Amino acid sequence: PIGIRAWQKIESSYPNAHYLIMSPPPRLIATVESEAIPRVHFLEPSASEIDVWSFHGAIDAMAHFRRDGETSGVAIAESLVVGNPIITHRSHIWNAHLEYLDHSCALIAAPDDVLEYSIHMRTFIELHKEGPKKWSEMRESAKRIGMGKFSPVVYSDNIRNIVANI
Repeated sequence: PIGIRAWQKIESSYPNAHYLIMSPPPRLIATVESEAIPRVHFLEPSASEIDVWSFHGAIDAMAHFRRDGETSGVAIAESLVVGNPIITHRSHIWNAHLEYLDHSCALIAAPDDVLEYSIHMRTFIELHKEGPKKWSEMRESAKRIGMGKFSPVVYSDNIRNIVANI
């Protein structure tokens, strides 16, 4: 539970910050409720394009926390496309998302390192508030990487090349 434990470490310092999570696992909901963790808001799972893109448009950064990592990272890719910098972590299982994330748009914690992840959360909140130039650069880099790797045209071309070389 790296994301929620990191949030617990910093939330009292940022009373105006909120943690919006789409499609939360049941254990996370139970943890937030039983521990009364403040300002965490859950959105139901949805495949609706409106819901998905509204979520990515509503957040300032994507705080990725899947314990098993990512085999590709569709939600991360979607967030990059709209210009959201990414906080994530290395996983003991899958780390395909690290193939396209770099320091220009992402902060990456070590596996299970809640303290480092919380420092990354704090860094993003501070940059958003106090470092508009650096924050804008990270947002532009996120968009550039997202569109360069995951736009429909690029993605389709990549799939065609894979199929052509089978």
